[in-house]
Amino acid sequence: MEVIRYQHPKLEAGRVFGRLTVRSYAGKSKNQSHQYECDCDCGETTIVCGSSLTSGDTRSCSCLRRDLFESRREKISGRFKNLEGKESAKESQHEGRN
Repeated sequence: MEVIRYQHPKLEAGRVFGRLTVRSYAGKSKNQSHQYECDCDCGETTIVCGSSLTSGDTRSCSCLRRDLFESRREKISGRFKNLEGKESAKESQHEGRN
C-alpha cells in the first residue's frame, strides 16, 4: 500500500497579503514550515512563513508597526500640546485678576 502525502499548495508569485507581495517560494524552515520571499510596499524584502501570510498574522516587514507607532505618538503629543496651550491661557487669566 502506497502512502500518499499531503502537499501544501504553494502560494503563487504576485499574491498580495497586506503590504507584502509574494515574490517566490524560499523553501522550508527548520521546523518544516513553508517560507516565502516577499516584497513590502516600503521597498524591503523579507522571508515570511506561509501560514503567517494566509492567517493575517504578518502583513508587512515591520514598517506597518513602525508607522502605527509613529501615528499614535503624534496623536498623543498633539493632545499634550493642546493641554499646554490651555494651561498657559488659564495662567494668563489668573495673572490679570491679581
